[in-house]
Amino acid sequence: MAAARWVWSALRIPVRGGILVPTQACTSAVQTTWAVSSTTASVSVQQYRFSSFFNKLTATELWRGVLAESGPGARKGRGKRTKRKLKKDLNRGQSVGEGRGGYLWPGLNSPVLRSGTIQSISQRDQAQQEELQADIVRQRDEWDRKRRTKVKRDRGWTGNSWGGISLGSPDPGPYGETYEDFDSRVIEVKSVFNMTANEGRKRSISALVAVGNGNGAAVGFALGKAADRATALRKAKNKAVHYLYYIERYNNHTIYHDMTSTFKRTTLRMKKQSRGKSGTASEGPVSLC
Repeated sequence: MAAARWVWSALRIPVRGGILVPTQACTSAVQTTWAVSSTTASVSVQQYRFSSFFNKLTATELWRGVLAESGPGARKGRGKRTKRKLKKDLNRGQSVGEGRGGYLWPGLNSPVLRSGTIQSISQRDQAQQEELQADIVRQRDEWDRKRRTKVKRDRGWTGNSWGGISLGSPDPGPYGETYEDFDSRVIEVKSVFNMTANEGRKRSISALVAVGNGNGAAVGFALGKAADRATALRKAKNKAVHYLYYIERYNNHTIYHDMTSTFKRTTLRMKKQSRGKSGTASEGPVSLC
């Protein structure tokens, strides 16, 4: 009796009009059977448990386990020489009603009316279904390879480096001050490693960012360090705006006299030019000017 009650409570199937009839078998054990009269109104079945483990987790949680973005191994640099896996949006290319079975559902993936007749549920043949699945995979790969078209200020000096990329204006200050007239450019981004007793070879990002208004009135630069690249760039950009240097210009377009500055093996020569002429230098000084 207790087992029968447990089964019915687990399945959550309410039966109206049922009669419990105990029967005595030839043995000493007592068996119970359910006799349902012909006046049963309805039987409703509700799913109580998940059918699969993957239905319990979201796509973000599943991808986190595949990519191993968090964990002791990732923090300590384990497997850093292996090919990095990229997260893909598997919903791209999918449409409502489409599946591996190749069923055609009128109103979802097939028209309801065709030649004036109402269509019924049908199934594609094997060749058409394989062609459709191959087309979905091809479209997904093309979307992954497609890159967003970048303008000059977003491309930087070269296509594979962060140098020269514009980060926009610095973030507003705590007292409401804004810097709409300023622009920030990346000068250098590099990885820095430090040996620690707990995590071993710990990796961090060092970013050098210059900030200016493009009018020669002020320019500043600062260094930002963080565990990820985005945080390091943001810290350097917001820090550089507090270290601005005022540069006086002759007629608002050039310096007052020729000058030379040397640092180690690098020599920078600045020459006074007439209006409309520009100097020749590498990417770094050009971005600063």
